Amino acid sequence: MAVSVSVGNIEDVFRNLVSVNNTIGAMAVLDNAGNVVYVTQNWKVNGAELINSWRNKDPSVSIQSVKYSTLSVTEERLIATNIGGKGHIVMSTVGDKGIVIAYVTPQGDPGGSYADICRAADMIRRTI
Repeated sequence: MAVSVSVGNIEDVFRNLVSVNNTIGAMAVLDNAGNVVYVTQNWKVNGAELINSWRNKDPSVSIQSVKYSTLSVTEERLIATNIGGKGHIVMSTVGDKGIVIAYVTPQGDPGGSYADICRAADMIRRTI
């Protein structure tokens, strides 16, 4: 089932997220099937591949040909980092409706950013 969501609402959530944590440089929202519901203009993600990597608890995920080693993976989150210093990936569930993925700059703290991304996911969940 496709997720019905207002892109304007997600853009507002992204702007708020960046105002709280300026180390977040990109964001995408996927439905549970891996379809991209929203993505910032500066990013391209393969939703189905990312969801499969998460569900399989793969040791790494790749976005735009950059490999990120998985640091932590549970049913609710995935945190990964690029060992070459190219940043971090943080993923959080949107309740049972989908997933939020965010790129955190190399200067950012992926663990600390998870809390901000989780709050953003909760805000998105309420708009879907």
